[in-house]
Amino acid sequence: MNNINELIINTINSPVFIRVCEILIQNVIAYTTANALAKKHFFNRAKKVKDISYVYLPPEIKKTIESVNTDHIRDEFKDSVLRFTDVLKKNFEEKDIILFLNNLNNVNIVSNHKKHVFGDNSKIVGTAATYDTRKNSIVIINKNSKNAIFHELFHMSSTKKENGVIYCGFSQTDNIKHINIGDGLNEGYTELLASRYFYKDDDGVSYPYLVYVSMLLELIVGKDKMEKMYMNASLYDLIDELKKYAYYEDIMKFINDLDFIKEYLVKIKKGKSVNKELEDSFKRINYFLINSYIESFKYNKSYKYTDINKLLADIIAFKKRLIKTFNYDNKVYDMDIFQDENNKQSISEHIYEVNKYLEDDVKTL
Repeated sequence: MNNINELIINTINSPVFIRVCEILIQNVIAYTTANALAKKHFFNRAKKVKDISYVYLPPEIKKTIESVNTDHIRDEFKDSVLRFTDVLKKNFEEKDIILFLNNLNNVNIVSNHKKHVFGDNSKIVGTAATYDTRKNSIVIINKNSKNAIFHELFHMSSTKKENGVIYCGFSQTDNIKHINIGDGLNEGYTELLASRYFYKDDDGVSYPYLVYVSMLLELIVGKDKMEKMYMNASLYDLIDELKKYAYYEDIMKFINDLDFIKEYLVKIKKGKSVNKELEDSFKRINYFLINSYIESFKYNKSYKYTDINKLLADIIAFKKRLIKTFNYDNKVYDMDIFQDENNKQSISEHIYEVNKYLEDDVKTL
């Protein structure tokens, strides 16, 4: 994991972020799985997209700025909270940090250095901190992990409760219907933001695979736009944006696959081989990312991409960013979607379709 942690941190902090991402990551991810997890997961492979009850973010959701008060923050955490506040004010518009300002007034931050136990009694090794969206409470578990609080503060900064639904970044939880979506993407993007604004080059990164996928998705959506959606807890707007580049059903499968993978990454049980369902999820994610990236060129006003060679060069560079393999138990598992001839044909046709679209668009000017 150290190699991928180092790559992600260096990439995030690099002024040439997009170009640095072109480095191909291979043979660096080790995962273990437990088949029983799928039975507990809301989005297990037996469920179809049509079964997902999507929780819409009401446009009328109200956010107001309240007077900021940090007197209730314990001294041991106050410097970190003030640093976090300062960074947000410098890097985000005030209208995009209203959730943070509201939640800060009554957040409870405490230390509990015992091993953390989740609700299903699965002990999670290495958990540094947690954020309880229901109670607006942060628990710091690993006192040696100085950066863990920033990840949790981003969760706090993007959380809103409304009519039985908890909106947190790119996740939504309906406590009445017992449905949750977006946890995988939310954890990945939360860690991406914490890394971008607070971590040093030698710090570790949590959820490395989910962070990397979030980075690639951000290349498609755009950094400023995606950060804004996250800070406003708007999975709805993100899905609406992605509908420019992909069908709704494929977007939901993408989010579903990330949720499924996140369950495997967090709840580790030794001795279990990587499930074929997990490998299929990795491949579907790669397929979604490359096709969404190709489609995004229709919205790129740089008409240099009417030159098929320039279009192909950028797409090939993005292709190289896709993780192709991962190792487990001295075996290499394939995630390369380009080994499938049908995939190669479909993607090639998509590229030429986009190129033709751009050529026709230029002719209308």
